Amino acid sequence: MALSLAIVTMKSIFDVDWEYVVAGACIAGPLCFALGKVASETDINPVRLLAIVLLFLFSLFGMNNPAALLATGIGGAALASIAVDLFIDLRTGYLIRANPRHQIIMQFLGVIPVSFVSIFFLHTLAVQFGFGEGKFFPAPGALVWATMAEAFSKGATAVSTNVWIATGIASCFGIILSLFENWKRTSQYAPSSFALGIALIVPIEMSFAIFLGALFRAVAIFLAQRQGEGVKHRAEEEAFHIGSAVFAASALAGIVAVLLISLGILHLPS
Repeated sequence: MALSLAIVTMKSIFDVDWEYVVAGACIAGPLCFALGKVASETDINPVRLLAIVLLFLFSLFGMNNPAALLATGIGGAALASIAVDLFIDLRTGYLIRANPRHQIIMQFLGVIPVSFVSIFFLHTLAVQFGFGEGKFFPAPGALVWATMAEAFSKGATAVSTNVWIATGIASCFGIILSLFENWKRTSQYAPSSFALGIALIVPIEMSFAIFLGALFRAVAIFLAQRQGEGVKHRAEEEAFHIGSAVFAASALAGIVAVLLISLGILHLPS
């Protein structure tokens, strides 16, 4: 049913043929397993990787409409996002012995109201502040996606030779690093190839923030380890709780700020 609805929607809005929609779903399915492994190692769901794969593949098969290309890529990314996030939720439920059936039911019940709420906030941000170059929210990620869609719409020949060379080198390096990760003699010292890939994708300020968080955690656990294994285990749990609190607080603060600015209570600096 969901696939049928996606086919109708993609055709009516973006003029995407059903073959591309079905192909995108078939490609996204197996790749969700790989993205699940990435999320299990880094707690980051790299959905843009799947979107890039779909953009590239469909451009090879003659899709030259940037909006249609972006729609198929984002469709696959949405599939990966839901699948991997559900995997994380179920994994968390498993750790606390929750009933997976109850979790899935709550997912279905929550997706409809949450969709309306998210659209409301997105519309509010667009109307009150604006997105794009020269606006309050420059949205660099959106500009990157728009540039990618326009580039891929011109076909693979529009991609420079240097990009292909860099892609080949990075792919070989990732394969070698993965082999070291799975070799017992080097697994303890080999860095995560997925974490390294994420660091190359996100902006440097985000990568540096992740590094600082990891450094603080490592120092705290190192100091706790000197006081015994029990203290070390408690420090590991408390570090997780502190990180979760930072995530939640920043998200809630952003929502409150948007509401206050939209109501005219809080004003942006000129």
